[in-house]
Amino acid sequence: MNPLPTNNIFSLGSTYAKLWPLDKRLGALFPEPRIIKLTQLANRFMPPLACMILVLHVILQADLLPAITTILFACSLPFQGFYWLGKRARQPLPLHLID
Repeated sequence: MNPLPTNNIFSLGSTYAKLWPLDKRLGALFPEPRIIKLTQLANRFMPPLACMILVLHVILQADLLPAITTILFACSLPFQGFYWLGKRARQPLPLHLID
């Protein structure tokens, strides 16, 4: 039985991040531990950062277009990480690393 869902690439990436062992020895061979850590960090801190950016621009009465662009980029970072992990989950492991 395959524990990875195949219906949505974002849910596949999220499941892949939960299943991947965060062992320091694997960090030398695979980029997944770094991507998982950064995605978790972005998932935790980007929404409050986006709210602070919006509040700051409203308080300073600055132009909202750069703020909205920055907010959209900041909120898309976790999705980019989960998308990359989902694509990576669908790729087979290279033959020389199977052992």
